[in-house]
Amino acid sequence: MMHGFNWAEIPQEVSRILLTGAEGSGHLLQVARAALEAGGPQCTSLGVDALCAAWESDPLNPILADQAAQLLTKTGGNQGVIQCCTQVSRTSGPSPAYLEKLLVRGDMERIKAFVTDEASRNKLNPAILSRLAPLLVKTDEIAWLLLLVERLPKAVGPARLAFLADVQCLAADLDAAVDTYARALSDLPSPALQIKLAGCLKRMGHRDRALAEYSAALAVRPWSINARLTLHDLLEGIDAERHFPPGPTGVLIYTYNKSDDLGRCLDKLAESDLGQSRLTVLDNGSTDDTQAVLQRFKDRFGRERMQCIFLPVNIGAPAARNWLTRPEALEGLKYMAFLDDDALVPPDWLQLLGAAVKRYPGAGVWGCKVKDVAAAAHIQNADLHLRPVDATAEAASHLRMTDLHLQTFDAGQFDYMRPCASVTGCCHLIDTRTFGEGHDFHIGFSPTQFDDLDRDLCRFQQGGSAVYTGHLSVGHLRHSGKAAATQTRSSGNALGNRIKLEARHPSTEVSKMVERQTRMLLEDILSKTTDG
Repeated sequence: MMHGFNWAEIPQEVSRILLTGAEGSGHLLQVARAALEAGGPQCTSLGVDALCAAWESDPLNPILADQAAQLLTKTGGNQGVIQCCTQVSRTSGPSPAYLEKLLVRGDMERIKAFVTDEASRNKLNPAILSRLAPLLVKTDEIAWLLLLVERLPKAVGPARLAFLADVQCLAADLDAAVDTYARALSDLPSPALQIKLAGCLKRMGHRDRALAEYSAALAVRPWSINARLTLHDLLEGIDAERHFPPGPTGVLIYTYNKSDDLGRCLDKLAESDLGQSRLTVLDNGSTDDTQAVLQRFKDRFGRERMQCIFLPVNIGAPAARNWLTRPEALEGLKYMAFLDDDALVPPDWLQLLGAAVKRYPGAGVWGCKVKDVAAAAHIQNADLHLRPVDATAEAASHLRMTDLHLQTFDAGQFDYMRPCASVTGCCHLIDTRTFGEGHDFHIGFSPTQFDDLDRDLCRFQQGGSAVYTGHLSVGHLRHSGKAAATQTRSSGNALGNRIKLEARHPSTEVSKMVERQTRMLLEDILSKTTDG
């Protein structure tokens, strides 16, 4: 039991999805659909509440509001929530077709011109802000989003306050966000808002108040995995733990023609506490002033602490990683920490990874939360889990990782530690003994993309695991993943490497890994559960 939530009564087809997390409107809709299709008292209750949670995470979405209002009316749900959902659906019109085209193209200049014109002539259609908000989070247009909230019609009701509080949280105006969340909660009972309020309080250092809000939200919504994990780590003091990895550690970077980014990366690294670890940087055949940057930092770190390797050509990311982890390079080291050349670490980054090792010593790979430096509320990577194989889907892809972190913004919902299938390669720590198991980075993924994911999945398939700690947040200077795919060459490389990845991990094996993942996540959450 988890505060009255009985996992034994949840069918596996539902728990497979729910155990990966409880954030993001798209993901929560999947939970709701699976639970309602499964039927039974607990699953029906879960399905209704998951649909409400999907709307609460996107309170100006008229489609979600209408669906929630209809389902709550049928099941005798809270009248205040029904009224608020009805206000949103009645006040909103459909998102304009022209705006949808601009969003597909990502044409920010025309988007801003269109929305500014709409806001100047009329009260702003709530559906426009619902559609626009994710893009504005990723492009750090929070100040403009805050101005647009003022153009919302009053008839939208408490959902306006809920959305305003989110934007204030995005803008890091935490005092205002706490006040607005509290005002919204007085008219709209919403565990999702209460969890975000708790996240703000935690960031402000009000630990006891945050604990109270997390506990109150979980009493109403006990299936909220992210909140449960966050509360557990706060109660246990895990978020405050700092330990260096328990053994000699090397820090590894490979770089190619990004001297400015590399300089910022090394500057943050030099400011951090590296303990006794040593640094190795591989220059992958750069033609810019990378060598001058490395010389400058070699003087700063000390020649006995920093080694540089210069290759005449770019051999690609997998080969560079393998070069850095060849047997003679691993000699005397128990751990190796890989950093991207555009990653910006906090001062205690290595100790936070070491804390994850102390809690989960057998994992073999430990990673962190990665955020966009240019848009601090945008999470690029968190804990990655395999999504169940959908045999009925038209898409050919059978290997898909969860993307809950991309469906929302950073309000502390991913500030926890737990096992997972994979972590980002942008900043991760590896037990050097795992290389002896034959788990190199596959050079078939050259020049880059998916070699780190492939390695994690190979280990997971053979009984290993990764561990994620959201208590470590690393900044990333450049966009990754989908953003990189906007360029033709990057897009072609990503597609080709995805085909290779799926060929190496066929659907039958992915299904087996999903089943193992479900057991692992269930065991982990039950170990962090208290009754009452």
